[in-house]
Amino acid sequence: MRTGPRCWVGGAGSVPGTPGINSRHVWSRHNLPRTPGPAGSWEPKAPEMKALLLLLPIALSLLTALRAQEPPSCPLEPQQIAGTWYVKAVVIDKNMPKEPRPRKSSPVTLTALGGGDLEIRFTLMKEDQCHEKITRMQPTGEPGKYSANGGKKQIHILELPVEGHYILFCQGQLRGKSVQVGKLIGRNPDVSPAALEAFKKFAQRKGLSPEDIFTPEQMESCEPASD
Repeated sequence: MRTGPRCWVGGAGSVPGTPGINSRHVWSRHNLPRTPGPAGSWEPKAPEMKALLLLLPIALSLLTALRAQEPPSCPLEPQQIAGTWYVKAVVIDKNMPKEPRPRKSSPVTLTALGGGDLEIRFTLMKEDQCHEKITRMQPTGEPGKYSANGGKKQIHILELPVEGHYILFCQGQLRGKSVQVGKLIGRNPDVSPAALEAFKKFAQRKGLSPEDIFTPEQMESCEPASD
């Protein structure tokens, strides 16, 4: 059973996302500039170099921790993400008008199409009428990233460390303004505290306010009126 992302960012022996730092080369007192000291001993040339030796392990640990906070963009097989998903939480930036923000959410269906395309389908109630939204997404060549509406909309699918949970993050234009919408989705309607916390941290890193995160009420898919 898979327990989360298994892709590795960075080469062997390197600190992910940190160019120029490689675990195969470790600074030690033997390769620092030295000057003669008392009684023929050798000491580091400057006190700052001693401080560097002490701070380097801490810096490496911090860089690794910061890198781990961002969900990795793993290559996604269409069959891996296909199926029915439940929306656990939603975040919408302040450029989105409040009127089209539904507080109820039906399950989302993702279908794998030919050529690596994905189709996302869901229904919503607006003015007491059922509306169905269908979007076809094309892969961009970057892991987990898709485009839609002729490239006007960018969708990023990120796998979370919590099993069975992903983030759908959409960037596009609405009424001439850039908007961002993020959705936490899972295989069942139960809310996972760990997944929700990871979603909140992700939203903050994208510059979205925690006040704009809400948990939608789960609803069954409705049946759109036929034309």
